[in-house]
Order: sequence, then structure tokens, then C-alpha cells
Amino acid sequence: MKWASSISLQESIPAALEEAAEGICNEITDGSLDVSFLFYSPKLEGDASQIPSLLMRHLQPGMLIGCSAEGVIGGGLEVERRPALSLTCAKLPGVNIIPTYTDAMDLPDGDAPPQAWRECLGIRDGINPHFILLVDPFTPHVEDLISGLDYVFPETSKIGGLASGGRSQGTNTLNLLDQVYRSGIVGLALSGDIVIDTVVAQGCRPIGKTMRVTDCDGNVLKKIDGECPLDVLENIAPTLSAHDRELMASSLFVGVGMDPLSGARDLERGDFLIRNLIGADHASGVLVVADQLRIGQAIQFQLRDSQTSALDLEIMLSSCVDAPGYSTPAGALLFSCLGRGEHLYGVPDYDSSIFREKAGEIPLGGFFCNGEIGSVANTTHIHGYTSSFGLFSSGSRENSKE
Repeated sequence: MKWASSISLQESIPAALEEAAEGICNEITDGSLDVSFLFYSPKLEGDASQIPSLLMRHLQPGMLIGCSAEGVIGGGLEVERRPALSLTCAKLPGVNIIPTYTDAMDLPDGDAPPQAWRECLGIRDGINPHFILLVDPFTPHVEDLISGLDYVFPETSKIGGLASGGRSQGTNTLNLLDQVYRSGIVGLALSGDIVIDTVVAQGCRPIGKTMRVTDCDGNVLKKIDGECPLDVLENIAPTLSAHDRELMASSLFVGVGMDPLSGARDLERGDFLIRNLIGADHASGVLVVADQLRIGQAIQFQLRDSQTSALDLEIMLSSCVDAPGYSTPAGALLFSCLGRGEHLYGVPDYDSSIFREKAGEIPLGGFFCNGEIGSVANTTHIHGYTSSFGLFSSGSRENSKE
């Protein structure tokens, strides 16, 4: 297995493709490629529909997958909100790659058997692949697809992101092989001699104690440990520093425990799914959470700032590379939120540089997303404000999700 990543700051699609492809060919000189990941700014001059044919003038990309992006990652750089193109390619001997596309409008229903999902995705019996998914952010039912993949393939990894750069339906682009789509979901299913370790850094730290949902209605949080949520927050505030009290006004989130069998004291970093607070009723003291809740679920309030995000990223990456059985990957992909990057940290290339510090000088490609796909507590979700990494190496063991 061999990977290479390249980036171009040329301002036209033809020139950027030529420069990025040259960078790949300088790194991988022995034979054709098996897969190529292409992410590009919509600010580039030229017609995105011509990308597949233009790229093939410079190299044989193998299975090409990609999308438009407000910012791209590759060649050791993160380039945000300006014209750029990232190309990351790999030779994957012994790996079976199945391309798939769906408009997500005719997915199997919740009661469908696994075979229905396999037929929908073109995955035959006996194959349990990892998935890389790129999604148009205006496509409905994406969560249903992700839930279906977890149902049928519970032991494998699912990573990816929602395309960015377009502001309305039909303005983002997705690439798969020689096709360009403006809606739906494109993906690759990879099986055989491949392991994908995943790292999801949600960038939050807890405040207050872990509590339990004692009353809720859908996404309306009515009581935790028998108290109104707003009363709980009022009691937490005096225990915090002045800095953290300021953060409560703008960067307050809810951590939702994902393991119903764990006691509240058993939950640690990585066991909580971080969700936005999207409303509050001061008269009743309830909160509205961007997720469906259930009675008995663990809840802990969370704060996010640049220092917290940086620390969480370091902890999660260290946990992965220090885990038993970890082997240095040949390459990696990073799907990072538009709200991270230089906007959050004040310096460029931050997540990429921490990745290199922890994992080594490994080819890394990716883009800044409208939402990031990754696993928390063995369940795949669409996240916000998150960096979701996929680390690729040879092997046949099933992925042990971080």
C-alpha cells in the first residue's frame, strides 16, 4: 500500500489538476493508481464537469471520488476560502473497491432486512466493507443511510463529509469515476487487505456533573435528574471561571451519552455525542437539543474553544496511535468542519500539523465540510465542529473504532 498527497494553488481547474497530478506522479512512479480523492474549491476558474476528463490527461486515477469544498487539505497544507485543489491517491493491492451512488430517495425502510440494503448499495453477500461517503448537504435522508450501514455492517468504519462551497441546492458537486453529480451521495466500499482506524475529535470539554434524562419529548429536554435544565445551568455557572461563563453564552453544547448500559460515572471522553443547543424556553426551563433524546440517557453540558479543541484533538490522536495493535498507516483522510481551521485556531494548518506530530509524516488529504461523518461509541453520526480522521493501513482485521 502506497499513498501520496498533493495540493495546488493555481486558480484554474486545468492548471490546478496538472500541478497536483505532477506532485502525485513524483511520489508514486510504479504503476497505475487504484483510488484518487479529489477536493476542489468552487472558486477555481473552469467547468467542474470537465474534471474527470482533464485529470485523465495527466494520470490514471483508478476509482475517482471527490467533491467541491470551501477549503481543501493536502500536501501538508490546509487552504481555506480561496482557490485550491487537493489530490490524494493510493495504490491498494489486495483491496476490492466498489463505487456506489444513491439519491437517498428510495432507501430500504427501517424494517428491511440486511439483504435489501446490500442490493441497494450493490454489495454482495460475504463482503463487509468499510465506507467512504461524500454527501451533498441538501440531500435528505442521509442519516437513514448511515444508520442502515451501521445496521448491516456494524464492525466496519464509515467516514466522510458533506460537500461545501455551494450556498444553495444544486451548487455543490460530487465526483464518482467519470460522473459529476449535483445531489445525492457518492461512496466507495473497500474490503480485503485494508484496515481503517478512525479518530473523531469533537473538541469539547465537560462542565458540571454527568446527569440522566428524566423527562423529554423528542428533542425537548424537560428534566435531568428531576431538575429543569436551565436551573441546572444556573447552578453550574457560579462554579466556573469568568472565561467559561463567557463561553456559556456562545459555545455551550450538550454531550449525549451513547451507551445505555453504562453508569453515569463510567462515561469518559469519546463516549458522548456532542450536539448543539437550538432553543430554550425560560418560562418552563426546558432546552431543545439537536438530537432525539430518551429517558435514562446520560447528559453532560460541554464547552468549546480553541484550547479545548486543540487538547481534545491531541488526546484522541494519542489514544489511537498508543492503542494495542496500532500500526503506522500508509495514508490518511481528514474531514474537518468549516468552523475549525484558521477561523478557530488563529493559525493555518493546525489539525494537519498535530496529526503529523502524533502519527508521523503520512500523506494526508481531505477537505473542510458542512458536516463530518464518523463514529462515536461504535455508532456513526453526522457531526459539526469536528475533525474526523480515517487512517489506512494493510491488514484484514475489522476496524476497532475509536
